[in-house]
Parts: sequence; structure tokens; C-alpha cells
Amino acid sequence: MRETHADHKVYPPGRGNISVPVSSRQAALAGLALYPACRILPLAAHRLAWTWTAVLGGRWLPGPLRQWQPPMEADRWTALCTAWEKTLGPFDAEAVYHRPQATRTGLAALLLRAGRPVAFVKLCRAEDDAVTRELRALKALEQSKPTSFSAPRPLVSNIDAGWHWLAMTPLPVRFHSPVRRPPLDSILHEVRAALVDIPRPESMPEHWQPMHGDFTPWNLRRVAGSSMLIDWEEAGWGPPGADKVYYQVTWAVIRGRAVTTSGNTEAVHFWLDRLARYDGDDWLRSAMAAALSSAAHRQDAQHG
Repeated sequence: MRETHADHKVYPPGRGNISVPVSSRQAALAGLALYPACRILPLAAHRLAWTWTAVLGGRWLPGPLRQWQPPMEADRWTALCTAWEKTLGPFDAEAVYHRPQATRTGLAALLLRAGRPVAFVKLCRAEDDAVTRELRALKALEQSKPTSFSAPRPLVSNIDAGWHWLAMTPLPVRFHSPVRRPPLDSILHEVRAALVDIPRPESMPEHWQPMHGDFTPWNLRRVAGSSMLIDWEEAGWGPPGADKVYYQVTWAVIRGRAVTTSGNTEAVHFWLDRLARYDGDDWLRSAMAAALSSAAHRQDAQHG
């Protein structure tokens, strides 16, 4: 019997977008592994929570126990779980990642059996094409076999109960941290090479290149001694250097450092335009917009 509504802890404190099952120590650690901490203090607090849970179990995490409820009708969730069991095998619990961005629908669930991962499943409304983009990108990566990083392997995808879902191989249940001093040029060269055949809109400028589309420190993780690049929902096309600019600006903002970008002016303005179309007013979006605006002004002045 699945523990779909079993006790969970909401994590991390203050943000609370991850539901961590506490049915076992292993299940709680699997849930904690969904948190991509990057900033110095949250990363240190996360490491402490990981160590605490490994010793004492998930019920000792801060906050009250809660009954997790799926963000949809009960019959739809049952239909999805039934489809997953038929294709992936039985599971008895799930750790759930709720998207913090208002512009992104759906959620992601790490399916567990006896505390161990079965699959990582992303789902969104059937009319949303995010899952389609990620599936296409992961299939391309599976063929290209990059050497500077690894990525999840797609397992199965379908539409059930009005939701489009994609199951992929889960990351190891280890403490994850951002990659320090990653070989950005090598990684991004392999990303472009892998995605070169993805559909290209006719109206797109001819010089634009394939890109990951959400290339950030929280999506480039150090796991068990290797680099994992995850979250390919925004894979598409952009100006040359777009991924690198986004990574450099994101890293500088979350670490409180001065922003320096090696990308061109077009890439900076590309991200300014995209950030302006995001819903919400969280501190990261606002800080990145401010940093990109400053970079754009400097570049425009240099070329003026």
C-alpha cells in the first residue's frame, strides 16, 4: 500500500517547497537530496540537516509533521500512481518537489520503495510542453554521451488524467553541492553539440545556438564525485553565450559578488527580456534583473 498521504516534513524552513517523507531514515535522506542549496549559509544548514537526519532520522527535522496532499483531484492522482506502478514498478512513498516559480506548473516526485529511489518523475499540465522539451533533450544527450558531465536517462513518458509526465533515472541519494570551478566552456560545447538537432523555430535568428536554458549552479550538481546537469525543461535556442551569461550572473548574485560576464550584449538583453516576463517578485529574480541591467548599461556604454 502506497504511503501517498503519509507523514512528511516541509523543507527547507522558510521556503518549504519540498515534502520530505519520514517513514524511514533512507526515505528522509532521499527527500533532502532534492534540495539544491547553493548559497553559503543555506548550504551549511543543509549539510547539518543531512548529518542530523542520517544519525537520528527525518522525524527530528524542524517543523511539524504534515499529511501531504497532491495538488489535484484524488482520482487523477490515483490514475497517475497506477500508471507509474504499471511502467516503473511498485513504490510505497514519494518525496515531492513543488516548483517555487509561479510560471511553472506541476511538480516533481521522487518515487521510493523501502526508502530507495525507483524513478524521478516530472509532471505538468498536458497543454504545457515543458516535459516534451526535457524528454527531447535527454534523448539527445543519451545519444551524444557527453564526457564533461552526466544527465538523467529518460525511462518512460506518457499523458494520463490530463497530466504529461516523464520518468527518468534518479540521482544518487548523496549530499549534493554546486560544482566549484566547472569547465564551463567544455560543458557548454557538449550541450550545444548534443542539442543541435532539436526543432528550430523559423523566425529565430540564424546565428542563435542550442542552449540548456536554465544553466545555473543549482542545476549543475556535484554528486558522488561527478558533475550532473539536470532540469532540461527550458532546452532550446538562444544567442551565443546565453547559457554562460546566465550561469555567471546567477553565481555572482547568490554568492554576493560583483557580476562579470564574458557573453555578448545580445545574450545579456535576452535574459533581461525573459526575466521581465516571469511572474512573481522573488529576491533572486529581482537581483538578477538588476545585475543584468547593470551589465547591459556597461556594455552599451562601451559600444556607444
